[in-house]
Amino acid sequence: RSKFAGQRDDRAGLELPRATPQEREVEKHQARLREILEAAAAWFEAQLKTPAGRAAHTYLIGRGLTPETIARFRLGFAPGHGALRKAMLQAGASDALLAEAGLAKPGESGPRDASYDRVMFPITDRRGRVIGVGGRSLMDERTHHGAYLGGEGADRVALPDAAHAVLLAAQPGAPRSR
Repeated sequence: RSKFAGQRDDRAGLELPRATPQEREVEKHQARLREILEAAAAWFEAQLKTPAGRAAHTYLIGRGLTPETIARFRLGFAPGHGALRKAMLQAGASDALLAEAGLAKPGESGPRDASYDRVMFPITDRRGRVIGVGGRSLMDERTHHGAYLGGEGADRVALPDAAHAVLLAAQPGAPRSR
């Protein structure tokens, strides 16, 4: 919302609309989901640099990505085994918010990480805010086909505004396809 919402625009003689209490509550909730998704994206990035992320990093380098590209696109690693959930709960998230953000799902013995043993990438909106995560499995490709998992949580935040890597592509000097 504009910081000018509810004020009068004297040039046009129009009253700018005020957010309703319900709209403010929805925006507050979406902002909290984005905070959790941003924290998760940063956590995935950090995991790629750990011994547990070594195979994922080797995979990315083997696919021709440079360390600069990995950093620029904020690629990370999801180790699984409840590690993300534990870190996010310690940071103040709840299981309900983690599930709503697509970061956790029900398991036989309670909530569990939604992604494990995957290279992870954030899905951002046009403003560069993380609105979801996607990932590519590192499991045995004969049985799992290296499947992509995409958009976890994004539909709950602002998927219509998603602009996957558009911010980077729209920057001056970015390569253009013809």
